[in-house]
Amino acid sequence: MALVKRPLAGLGLAWARVASRPGDDVSRPVSVDRPGESGRKWPGARHTTILTIVTGVIVSLSACSFAPPYEQPDSPVPGQYPVASAEPLVRLGWEDYFTDPRLQVLIRSALENNRELEVMTLRIREAQALYGIERSSLYPGLRADAGASRVGLPGEVSPLGTTQTITQYSVAGIASWELDFWGRIRNLNEAALRNYLVTESAQQAAALTLIAQVASTYYAIAAIDDQLDIAQEAVSTRQRTYDMFRRRHAVGSGTRLEVAEAETLLTQAQAMVAELGQQRQSRLNQLAVLTADYSVLSAMQATGDAIQADLSLPEIGAGLPSELLLFRPDIVAAENRLKGANANIGVARAAFFPSVTLNGAVAGVSTDLSGLFDSASRAWLFSPSLSLPIFDGQRLQNNLDLAQVRKEIAVVEYEKAIEQAFREVSDALADREALQQRVQIQRRAVQAQSERARLVRLRFERGSSSYFEVLDAQRALLQVEQELVRQELALVLAGVRLYAALGADPIRVSGQSSERLADAPQNQLLADTSRKQQTEQVNTDE
Repeated sequence: MALVKRPLAGLGLAWARVASRPGDDVSRPVSVDRPGESGRKWPGARHTTILTIVTGVIVSLSACSFAPPYEQPDSPVPGQYPVASAEPLVRLGWEDYFTDPRLQVLIRSALENNRELEVMTLRIREAQALYGIERSSLYPGLRADAGASRVGLPGEVSPLGTTQTITQYSVAGIASWELDFWGRIRNLNEAALRNYLVTESAQQAAALTLIAQVASTYYAIAAIDDQLDIAQEAVSTRQRTYDMFRRRHAVGSGTRLEVAEAETLLTQAQAMVAELGQQRQSRLNQLAVLTADYSVLSAMQATGDAIQADLSLPEIGAGLPSELLLFRPDIVAAENRLKGANANIGVARAAFFPSVTLNGAVAGVSTDLSGLFDSASRAWLFSPSLSLPIFDGQRLQNNLDLAQVRKEIAVVEYEKAIEQAFREVSDALADREALQQRVQIQRRAVQAQSERARLVRLRFERGSSSYFEVLDAQRALLQVEQELVRQELALVLAGVRLYAALGADPIRVSGQSSERLADAPQNQLLADTSRKQQTEQVNTDE
């Protein structure tokens, strides 16, 4: 009898004592009799039942998670804005809100070329890759190894007492899988997903801010052009007045004081034109940086090419503060940070429990390359391992305390983001209401001052008043006209701020390839999670 290693029906290998005779097929499975049950084979069905039970236990334990249930914090702001806004919130795309064709070209250029926005887009790709790395831990790892070795043994150490040369070839498939009994890996995956969504929201917030900056700069240039038109008209009028008084003084019918007064008003208007030209160029430089495309601005460099833009925007309703929770990208980002911190608590709690890893390998080892895949050359290994923390100097407890504190910080930051959004919308609504009244008042002031200037000139032409009254009326008219342009610009900028404060429809940014993202398996999960998040928020509001 000889002791040989043979495969049996069921799991694993067993040692069987069999007769070793010439011609025996040692690779053939051998029946093993159980004590007292001669002639019966080992029932593989029992092994199958055990395997099924173990698998069920693993699946059940894998559904465990120590992350606390997520509860959305209560809103720290009132249910209404201080300035009443009866209109419901209407989310407009930027192309529907900013309808000026030239402005739309500038905004598109900014979304395509702005450097800061490009960095944010790359941050999204970075977070997506990190999420893919964490998600891969949910699945078993499998790799293949192959090798060859040749060893020469001297006779002194050789079992046969002679010099030997041993050649060995091997090929192996190795698998390893950490069983996620306590939800550690799934919570790490959830935290990585939330980080991805944070970067996505941060990019949307940056794009919205960029649009607001481009629009504000564009309308500022348009207002400067209007002011330049008024100032240049004043220069022309005062130049004619100065020339008239100088001629009168030359023939002795005027005084030197009249010439000096006319020249003073002329130089004031000329200085205003020069200052406005400098402001215009500065705004153009700012716009060039925002769009990162200087060719778009080539037609706007000349002062004579004024922007003929209407300093007005469509009115939009602000709705209710609760709607900001769905649409403001910074609030969405803050809540995703909170959810990620909540998942990290589950990771910290799971670290107190044992981790189980299954390791296995199937290999072929042979001294002959041609026999590497023969059944007689096969070898296997199954090596489960368990790691249980016993003493770590309170490291795990401190790590859990850290995760809980970070969640509390995330809650405060979430509430702070809501309060900041509430303030921005409230300020924009208050500014819009006040500026609408101020613009109407300023327009009446312009009409009144224009009528005064006309009447004073008529009195001068009839000899009833001096020209100093005419000059004073012209000076006052220029001031109220310039102030009207400033008030109209302030009203438009309030509308831009309100649009940015309310959030906008998702902004398409150059550099994002939706086709490429759609091909990745994890991105369907990201999309589903985003929709689930919005549904949860709607249900919470209701």
